[in-house]
Amino acid sequence: MGVAHAGWRGLIGGVLEALLGAMPCEPTELSVWLGPAIGPAAYQVGRDVYEAVLQLADGRALAAQVLREQAVGEGSTTSEVRYLFDLYQLARLLLLRQGVTEVLVSKACTASEPRFFSYRRDGVTGRMATVAWLPG
Repeated sequence: MGVAHAGWRGLIGGVLEALLGAMPCEPTELSVWLGPAIGPAAYQVGRDVYEAVLQLADGRALAAQVLREQAVGEGSTTSEVRYLFDLYQLARLLLLRQGVTEVLVSKACTASEPRFFSYRRDGVTGRMATVAWLPG
C-alpha cells in the first residue's frame, strides 16, 4: 500500500511515478483511488501551470485534456489568461501512462464541499488528513 499527496507541482514533478517505483509490485497489479481534491470547475490556474503541463511528455495532448481556457469577466483589470484545471484527470492520465489499469476517482471537490478544508475557498490555513489501512 502507498499513499501520496500532490498538487499540480507534485504531479508534474513526478510524485506518482516515484510512488509507483517504490511499490513492491507492478503498476498493473494496483488499484488506485484518487481522494478529495479541488475539482475542475473550481481550480483556476494561470499560464504557469499551462506551461508546466507542456513540459511533460506529450504535453500538448495532456494540456488539451486537463486545461480549459476560462474567459476573463468583463471589467476585469487583468489581461492574464486563466485556465480551469482538472487535477483528477492529470493524475489519472499519468497513472495510466505508468501501467495502472484501475483508477477510481472520488470527484469530491474540496473547494465546493464545506465538509473539506480549502484554503482557496476560506482564505485561512488549516489541516486535513487521510488515513489508509489494510484490514487484518
